[in-house]
Amino acid sequence: MILKAYRFRLYPNNEQKKYFAKCFGCARFIWNQMLSEKEETYKLEGKIPRITPSKYKKDFPFLMEVDSLALANVQLDLEGAYKSFFEGVSRKPRFKSKKKSRKSYTTNNQKGTVSVTDKSIRLPKIGYVKAKIHRAIPEGSVIKSATVSETASGKYYCSILAQIPKEKQLQRTTVQKYRVIGLDYSSPHFYVDNNGNCADTPHWYRNMERKLIREQRKLSRMIGKNINGYTKERRPVYAKELKDCKNIQKQMKKIAVIHEKISNARRDYVTS
Repeated sequence: MILKAYRFRLYPNNEQKKYFAKCFGCARFIWNQMLSEKEETYKLEGKIPRITPSKYKKDFPFLMEVDSLALANVQLDLEGAYKSFFEGVSRKPRFKSKKKSRKSYTTNNQKGTVSVTDKSIRLPKIGYVKAKIHRAIPEGSVIKSATVSETASGKYYCSILAQIPKEKQLQRTTVQKYRVIGLDYSSPHFYVDNNGNCADTPHWYRNMERKLIREQRKLSRMIGKNINGYTKERRPVYAKELKDCKNIQKQMKKIAVIHEKISNARRDYVTS
């Protein structure tokens, strides 16, 4: 069995954007609530309890407005994070920040609640969302789950996890005989083969560095200009409050767009 993810760009309307924002916020809220309760119970009793999201729906009715499977997946993610921590694979789970954490949620496909059409993707509780379907999912594939995310630049994406049928697996695994070479990773050249040949890749970050520095300098001046009248103790606190200013948010979005262009260029080069 092979599971493969297909990532598509979403174009939601205003109501769908509000729903996605609720899902992102509720997923983060449930994570922090369960993590806090697990930490307190572990300090008192020395064990980590098993908690379900339904425990909080009575005290926080807004949790019933979003997809219940999105909250259930948060529970599974937290339990998996604790398991990896105790096995020494990863660090201890931490609380998620409203501004810094990744905005995303995952839902499961139950009897066709998640499906892909020619121009849209169907999601639970929200219906069909306009999307750019740039490639088709193989026929006979079974959709397992969908992860909706929002980037720092304000773009929405949906990753469809599908189980590819055995016939398609055989077509992809049947290859001809090729000459084998060894490749080592190289920071300045991307890779070096066993013959000493280097990949002359474009340096996307260096090409965009001047533009990035210019936009970051603008942001620094916008914040610094408004905190000069405050004491040194108050300046760091006020600098965080300034991030709610619309002009500063616009400038932060410009910087996020530049970083996203660099990331997309690197990904396109590797996958092409």
